[in-house]
Amino acid sequence: MTITTNLKRLLPKRLKIYTKASAILIHDAVHFIENSNILQKFNTEDKLLGKINLYYHVVEKGLTMPETRFGFGQETVLLLASMCTLYIEKGYNIKNEIYQHAVSILLEYQEFHKFNDYKLDKNFENELSQKLQVLDINVINSKQLEFTAANYFKDVESNFSDFSNSRYSVRNYAPEEIDSDTLIACIKLAQKTPSSCNRQPNRVKIINDKETIKQVLKLQYGNRGFGHLTSSLIILTSDISVWQGVNDRQQSHFNSGMFAMSLLYALHFEKIVACPLNWSASVKATKKLRALLNIPKNELVTLMISCGRAPDNFKVAMSPRLDPNSITTFY
Repeated sequence: MTITTNLKRLLPKRLKIYTKASAILIHDAVHFIENSNILQKFNTEDKLLGKINLYYHVVEKGLTMPETRFGFGQETVLLLASMCTLYIEKGYNIKNEIYQHAVSILLEYQEFHKFNDYKLDKNFENELSQKLQVLDINVINSKQLEFTAANYFKDVESNFSDFSNSRYSVRNYAPEEIDSDTLIACIKLAQKTPSSCNRQPNRVKIINDKETIKQVLKLQYGNRGFGHLTSSLIILTSDISVWQGVNDRQQSHFNSGMFAMSLLYALHFEKIVACPLNWSASVKATKKLRALLNIPKNELVTLMISCGRAPDNFKVAMSPRLDPNSITTFY
């Protein structure tokens, strides 16, 4: 059989696959655009709460930075207050735990600066105070969590409930390096994570060189104020060549997410503090990362984890969890 004949047989199959895959991906894109808040319409309570959640987390992270900058994030603080005002204007439930925590964060921001005798910009302070007069519903002031290294790790050998509840995302690291054997031990533990048909698509890149870490973190948003302290930067990728059909298109993210949580638990067990960093990056940034680290095209970059040894004292964001009953449906 000639090469030309083989091509004629293959082309219709390839065209069929491209057509099917394109239709599915277009469906995914339309579904995401219509149901996410990418259009910033705030036409549902959940969309508005998602924005409020985003802004309050930015502020609470700022309150826990290794060297919190006085007067930080004033624009974000006012945006958060405005979103909370909009929430009230729309008549949504002010007892919602996300809304209440957002208001408590605004109050904590004020209290933090008062406690440290730092005078905020007068116009900013007046605008924030005016908004809080509308928002203040006698919520309990939040206070970010403070730990010593010894106290933070006191439950690493306890029962699973105490162990898992003792882990937080930590954005402060001591200058001590992490030896390679310890990191490999953590990866070995994480490999017990289930994967689709045991295809084990997860791949791990570990960067210890400070200059390379700096270059990589320039491509990722979300590490400002602490990324420079990272001792080891872990990059997780997924080998997409193991997937066999278009319906497997999201398997890399599912498998990598499970692997990441197992790895975070393993790092906690080995007394390494860590913080997962999203890779919601542009195509341009991904290409730069691939070129910098020579990442193969068949590997999808999914997320990063900054980690290091714990300093003697540090803070972590409260980041309260929703009531499990509010997110669970029984059938």
